Amino acid sequence: MNFFGWIGRHCIDSLLYIIDFAYFLIQSLSVWQAHRNIFNRAVYSSLLGQLIFTGVDAIAMISFLAVLAGIGVTSQLIYIMQALTGASDLTAILARLVVSELGPVITGIILVGRSCSAIAVDLGNTKIRGEIAPLEYLGIDVDDYFVVPRIICMVISQVTLALYFSIILILCGVFFSAFIYN
Repeated sequence: MNFFGWIGRHCIDSLLYIIDFAYFLIQSLSVWQAHRNIFNRAVYSSLLGQLIFTGVDAIAMISFLAVLAGIGVTSQLIYIMQALTGASDLTAILARLVVSELGPVITGIILVGRSCSAIAVDLGNTKIRGEIAPLEYLGIDVDDYFVVPRIICMVISQVTLALYFSIILILCGVFFSAFIYN
């Protein structure tokens, strides 16, 4: 296969992956229709449990990485940028680099590595132990109970933890650089 054929094949594969992923998200979120009773106690408790597992339990790891990255990356960036530009450019660069780029990427990697593997193991164990059929007998929709709370909690946790990570990262970098470099 020549170079252009290889590029074309990878572009088509990437496009098909994006279409499959969008179809999965639409199908999993379409189960929450207005006429259905999705806010029952079982789904609500699953939603709260996932929110605690995905968001709250990851705060310690996110805080530790934010402090280390703040000391290592942000303080060095402040030191270098002060020598090159003024203070107004420094805040714009920090806001653009840390808040919009570094924070979401690092928290996304942490959440995918930590929570997505645990969710896959949990769903696999639930299937193997045969816990899905009793939920269906009780009248609880499996999509409402398993899929939708996990997707919603991952989105909420990603946004919240990325903002938290960015704040801690900037504060630690500013305080460390003020302490070391005056």
